[in-house]
Amino acid sequence: NRVAIMHPVETFGTSSFGALALLDEPVAWDKTGNMVQVAFLISFAATGSEKLNGLLGTMSELCTSVEAVDRLIGSQDWDTFAELLEAAQARFEATVL
Repeated sequence: NRVAIMHPVETFGTSSFGALALLDEPVAWDKTGNMVQVAFLISFAATGSEKLNGLLGTMSELCTSVEAVDRLIGSQDWDTFAELLEAAQARFEATVL
């Protein structure tokens, strides 16, 4: 799906953070030939991660949508990312209610 989400195995540290890289061209990610063009780096603080499931559900909705990934890669724009993330959050919340 051209998306990689890098994260530590366990929560740690005192603050949560995230980063996003949008590549102009896909790169080989692993030995099996998976290609990546969108890379997220996320890390959650050891405490206060009550919203972790909601964020992970939203990220899953965003990253499994071929249309959203295509649009994000095509625009390479922060406003588009925010719009797509908001739409993914709404889809995720609709599934858990």
